[in-house]
Amino acid sequence: MAVSDGRNLETDSHLDPLAIDIAYRPMDMAGGVAVDAEPSRKTGSGPSSAGSSSLRGVWTVWADYYATGEGRTWMARIAHADDSQGAIADFGRAFDPFFAAGAQACEGVVDNEVTGLLFSHSALVQARRFAGRAHFELQCRFHFNRA
Repeated sequence: MAVSDGRNLETDSHLDPLAIDIAYRPMDMAGGVAVDAEPSRKTGSGPSSAGSSSLRGVWTVWADYYATGEGRTWMARIAHADDSQGAIADFGRAFDPFFAAGAQACEGVVDNEVTGLLFSHSALVQARRFAGRAHFELQCRFHFNRA
C-alpha cells in the first residue's frame, strides 16, 4: 500500500529523510515491512536534536489486569507525554481510568511481555525510529474471558 500527498520523494528536498527511507523500504510479503535489527530493548527516551523542540518524551505505559482468574486484559500505550503521570493519565483516557491505577510507565519505547504480545516487532522498531522525530501513538488492548 502506498499513500502519497502528491510530492515526489526523489526530488522534494524538504522532505524528512526518515519519511523517504520508510517510503522506499522493501516489503517482505510474508511478514510485512522489512525492519532494521534492534539489539536494544528500550530506546527512544525523548526528543533528539534531529527532532522538533516541541516534541515531548516518549513513554510506554502498560497493564496486565486480572481479577477472578477467568479472564485477563493486557493493555499498552506508547506515545508522547511530559512525564510518567501524564503518560498514565493519557493511558486512563484511552482505556479507562480504572486500569490506570495499576499501570506501569517507563520512559522510552519498551519491549516487555505485554508490549511484545500486543505490538509487532516491526511496530516497536518504527516507534523507536520516530521517537524524537515525529508525534505518534500506539495503543492496543487484548481481552479474553473463559467464563
